Amino acid sequence: MDANFRLTNRLIANERDDPELGPGWAYVVAPGPYKEHLKKYVAEKDITTCIAFAALLQKDSKVMTGLQTSGVGACMCARHEVFRPRGVGDLQKGERYANMDYVFFSAIVGVLLVITISYDIVCQWKINLAKRIQNLPPDLHPVGPTPFGKHVTPGIPVWHAGAHEDKCRTSHSLRHVPGVGHTDGEGIERGWSHMNQHTSSLKEMGQGNRHDTLDDVIGHHNWERNLGQGTSSLRTLIHDIHRICRALSRRLIIAKEERNVQNAAFDEVRRTVNPTQAKDQNLEEISNLVSKFTSEVQA
Repeated sequence: MDANFRLTNRLIANERDDPELGPGWAYVVAPGPYKEHLKKYVAEKDITTCIAFAALLQKDSKVMTGLQTSGVGACMCARHEVFRPRGVGDLQKGERYANMDYVFFSAIVGVLLVITISYDIVCQWKINLAKRIQNLPPDLHPVGPTPFGKHVTPGIPVWHAGAHEDKCRTSHSLRHVPGVGHTDGEGIERGWSHMNQHTSSLKEMGQGNRHDTLDDVIGHHNWERNLGQGTSSLRTLIHDIHRICRALSRRLIIAKEERNVQNAAFDEVRRTVNPTQAKDQNLEEISNLVSKFTSEVQA
């Protein structure tokens, strides 16, 4: 989950003059229920204690002159890097909890709640999350046999974790979260790079046309990702195998050279030490053990 402050929108037309073709049918959340929810948080204040990361501190200073939308918040599958249905929403005043809560829980409706949440300010977002869930519309409340949060693991994307305090970084970086493998959590940033190509046109559109265009752009991004999943995975696997083989070949050459150096050093010690003067060290026994070990390894 992340926010993008480049996808702004000017004050041009309202919904009545520019209706959406399918409100809430694809990736952008339905504007009606979303705006009703946000009306309760017009003056919301979010306070962060992680002073090393400035996203929340800057949210009230975003340039909003002449804008009705300061950006978008979105939720993506970190493993496959595809945007979630109904997982994109407009931001009116920076990155507020009210917006991101709605977008996140809208995106995971119907999902098995054994998940890892990757968010660059998850160390603050998770605080009082259980209480904020109760303020969401009933249809967005997570449903399951266990309370929400029992099988949910918070994590900070690998690159963003470096900007957090040591306490946040060591507790939440995806490098340290069990079960995520090498997922870096930065896939949504790569998704933004695709969407930012449409920044100029989206900025001048009415809201209805803007949302339909976002649905189309995100749908194309997901389609390309789905088409390339198998090919990309196979290409990556083949590349990794070749890279590992080259690395192991280089290490084998180095290991052989080091073995020769160690053998020469051991032979030098054996020639200079009189076995009868080294009864406590039992040099012959050690030599036999080394020879036995070497023969077993070479076999």
